[in-house]
Amino acid sequence: MNTLKKHAKLFSLLMILLFLASCKEKYTPEINDSDLDLLVVEGFININNIPSFIKLSRTSNLGPSEINSISGAQLVLYGESSGSWNFTENEGGTYMIEENLSTGQRYQL
Repeated sequence: MNTLKKHAKLFSLLMILLFLASCKEKYTPEINDSDLDLLVVEGFININNIPSFIKLSRTSNLGPSEINSISGAQLVLYGESSGSWNFTENEGGTYMIEENLSTGQRYQL
C-alpha cells in the first residue's frame, strides 16, 4: 500500500510538470490598418442616483503603448420617453453623469 501511495504521488508530480512545461506558441494576431484608430466606448449606465461612467478611446497597435483617450467629446444620454442628460468629462476621456435614471425606459447614448 505504501508503494502505491509513492507511485500516485510520483505520477501526480509528473503530470503537473508536464502541464507546466507543455509547448506554448506565441500568438500574434494579424492587425490590418482598418483595425487601428477605431472608436472604443466602454462603461455603464446606472440607476438610483449612482454615477454612470463612459470612457472613450481609440484602438492602437498591440504591445506597449498608451491608451488613446478621447477628450473634449460631447456625450448625451437620451431617454426613450423623456429626458436627456449631458455627461461631464472627468479626466483622460472619462465622462460621468449623476442622475436618477428610471428603469422604466430605454436609453440611447
